[in-house]
Amino acid sequence: MSDFDPLASDAPDDAHAMYAELRAQCPVAHSDAYGGFWALTRYDDVAAAASDSRTFISSVRAVVPSDPAACAVRR
Repeated sequence: MSDFDPLASDAPDDAHAMYAELRAQCPVAHSDAYGGFWALTRYDDVAAAASDSRTFISSVRAVVPSDPAACAVRR
């Protein structure tokens, strides 16, 4: 089950509101977009994960594309 859809709107204000709500109510959120991923939405959680490579790892496959439209065109 997805906590949020990062593709729901292109409007920057909508994204700011969505991430503010996630920080307040669901700081570790899941999205089904891009094959599924987890998003840390609070600074302290991101800093902790970034400094603990034994627990939190990422591979090339786990990186959300920076330009999803370009990825869709290449397929």
